Amino acid sequence: MPFGPAAADSPPPMEWFGRTHRAVLATGTERVRRCEDLAAVEGDTLGRMRSAYRGVGEACLGALSGDSTRWTAAIAYLNQSRQALAGQPQSCLEHSVVSLLERLVSAHRAQPRARLDLVPSAGTACPWGIDKLELRDPIETAPGKVAGPVTGGTEVKIVGAGLVQVSEVYFGDVKATKFTSGNDFAGQFMYACSPPGVGPGEVRITVKSPGGRRTSPSGAVFEYAAGLPAPTTDCGS
Repeated sequence: MPFGPAAADSPPPMEWFGRTHRAVLATGTERVRRCEDLAAVEGDTLGRMRSAYRGVGEACLGALSGDSTRWTAAIAYLNQSRQALAGQPQSCLEHSVVSLLERLVSAHRAQPRARLDLVPSAGTACPWGIDKLELRDPIETAPGKVAGPVTGGTEVKIVGAGLVQVSEVYFGDVKATKFTSGNDFAGQFMYACSPPGVGPGEVRITVKSPGGRRTSPSGAVFEYAAGLPAPTTDCGS
């Protein structure tokens, strides 16, 4: 069961793979409660994926309890999701959800009396990472330049996909102590405050999440520049 969501079109606030991932990591009654939430998921943003999402929730409950009625519901939702997506292009997230449901149903059919256990796997549901960097407050004298003083305290907008549950951010080799993960922004962007740098120069930004580590591309760098005034943001210095 891969970590996610790692796609810009993940339906907020469902964070499907992220919520399923947390259900897998939970134990006892908390795990059951989380799986029940997934099986009853609602929301206008779900669109044609509602059946697939609910099907994975039902399969989750069937895997935990061995209740055959849950598997019957999961199979029915799988058939509905196939009809909803028939002949249409599928995004990475759509393909991942349906594929997960298909594998669960297939395993149950092969061994209907066996109890399945969902465990986190390596990697992510979809590609993720950093596409570009921007400043929260652009520099008027150097438009488009992503830079700040060596003393730190510059708020940087990190733009990409799958930027959820980020636990660490680095400017070069220096760890940032203040940042906001992209959970509330569908994983499409997040903010981080630059820590004090080791000196003037360009550095790339690296983020860490349960999906691994990703570093900004070579053209997306933050520059520690001498002579720039202290930023007027909430970062501090």
